[in-house]
Amino acid sequence: IVDNNADAINVIADSLILDSSLGIGSHPLGGENALETQVSNLSARVTSTSVNANNINVDNQGALALVDPGSWGYSVYNAGPGNINISTASPLTVDSDVEASGNVNLSAAGVNGDLTVNAAVGSSAGNVGLDAAGDLAISQTGSVVTNGGDIGLSADGNIYVNNISTDRT
Repeated sequence: IVDNNADAINVIADSLILDSSLGIGSHPLGGENALETQVSNLSARVTSTSVNANNINVDNQGALALVDPGSWGYSVYNAGPGNINISTASPLTVDSDVEASGNVNLSAAGVNGDLTVNAAVGSSAGNVGLDAAGDLAISQTGSVVTNGGDIGLSADGNIYVNNISTDRT
């Protein structure tokens, strides 16, 4: 799913499901241009495990919840070697798992830029970064996990942590 209109909003909707074999907001021939959205609920996945699979790049305007569309078992998943990069200019809430083999970066900016993690956020081979302009909260049902990668937590407000782990061997 390629964004060919620079920084203009591509999709305005209440809920959005993005399902791609090779990438979202990235181009198979290289180059990154996040898909700009204005949605309340987002589900996204890249299904190919090919080395040609790319990143998931979404830049949302307004409050955003990452949710399971009903049958996936996660809200955002990258089966390939690519990263997950999701940002919003308001609160960001993770209500269902986010998983990649590459890096996972979630960011909530703006005046109401709280980031709340109510599910697992993880990477099997990369790093996880969570950044909030307000508070960052990892609830009792939330976790941040890597398999040897770094975990970065950053907030201009408070950071509330329940469960984080990295397996360094």
